[in-house]
Amino acid sequence: MRHAALIGLVIGSSLSAAIAQAPTTRPAAVAPVPANTPAKKPAEVNFREAALTDAIDFFRTVTGANIVVEWKALEEIGVSRDTPVNLNLKRVKFRVALKATLESASPGLLAYYIDNGVIHITTLARADAQMITRVYPVQDLLHDIPDFKTPNQNNSNDTGTEVTVGGDSGSGGGSGSGSGLGNSGGNETEERTTKTRKERAQDLIDIIQTTIRADVWDINGGKARIRHLNGNLVITAPRSVHEQIGIGY
Repeated sequence: MRHAALIGLVIGSSLSAAIAQAPTTRPAAVAPVPANTPAKKPAEVNFREAALTDAIDFFRTVTGANIVVEWKALEEIGVSRDTPVNLNLKRVKFRVALKATLESASPGLLAYYIDNGVIHITTLARADAQMITRVYPVQDLLHDIPDFKTPNQNNSNDTGTEVTVGGDSGSGGGSGSGSGLGNSGGNETEERTTKTRKERAQDLIDIIQTTIRADVWDINGGKARIRHLNGNLVITAPRSVHEQIGIGY
């Protein structure tokens, strides 16, 4: 369990740090957004019953970004140019403001992605239909992390009563037989349990599949999939999944 917990703690940092080196089968579609692009510029918005089309025009004007809206797809789920947007944000990144705007227009149903420098706004279902494959180097996450079991320790409480930790026979309410974790004397022993690289890779895969869009993975009936290959995770999934792993759009 410690292995899975430790991997979970570093997934947000180590895996994201590896992204810069991760090759992709579709570089134009999934390339991270450079720091100086409109999607990462700070923005302030104050929309009060603003039409969605006006809100998007505002972003075009303020950032100079190229934005394409798939209005026909949006209309199929009941979102029109006149759908009202209410939002008040200060000093946030443009990408955050745009996401919040889409969420205000239709919670959980809209998405955007960047392809060749153009921002496309569409439905989440359409965005998820485009599966992207990326290779993430995770060798650093698969190193052996020792899992130590502490030996039995005899301690005294404030009243002077001996307390036995570990279940050895003896005073202090022991269970009557040794647990096999060590001796009750002063000799310290330790057991070290290890996992194979394959097992640690599976721990990492399990964390991703249970914490990031669990419904999209093949093990749960979806189309996204992950496999471990020579210290890399090969992930085929929607853009929204790659974004949560660490790629900015």
